[in-house]
Amino acid sequence: MPPHWHGDRCACHPVLTAHAADVVLPMTGPPVPDGAVVVDGDRVVAVGPASVVVPDDARVRRHRGVLVPGLVNAHAHLEYGPRFAELATSGLAFPAWIAQLTRRRRGMTAADWLVEARGSVHALLRTGTTCVADVVTSGPGVRGAALAGLAGTSYVEAVGAG
Repeated sequence: MPPHWHGDRCACHPVLTAHAADVVLPMTGPPVPDGAVVVDGDRVVAVGPASVVVPDDARVRRHRGVLVPGLVNAHAHLEYGPRFAELATSGLAFPAWIAQLTRRRRGMTAADWLVEARGSVHALLRTGTTCVADVVTSGPGVRGAALAGLAGTSYVEAVGAG
């Protein structure tokens, strides 16, 4: 067992997975050359030099380059996916922007919203985001994130005009 091991291995995850890389950037501490992150199910159980933290019976997945912690998007609108993407860079004044957003929302079905949310989730995962705080209007982001295994939370944003 690695020296940083705390507790017994979970019976439901009998095989540890070690993600080894040329360099591992831990959350705290300096870069670790020839490092590894050892995972038991969904828990990180050790981080450090691969020669020290990887047990003999672990499944090792080798990654070229640098292994970094997952990114966190603290304010996303998952349901406003690819169909709405260019609005972010449109340069429209807010009244025109919100009118355009409202027009695009019309006629969308629950299935359409889920497609948009899943598009957003996949874009996040492709860019290294592993946790999200999703601003919910109608709720498909929760399902889209769950289907892809994206961690996070959802909340309703209240906006008022004076």
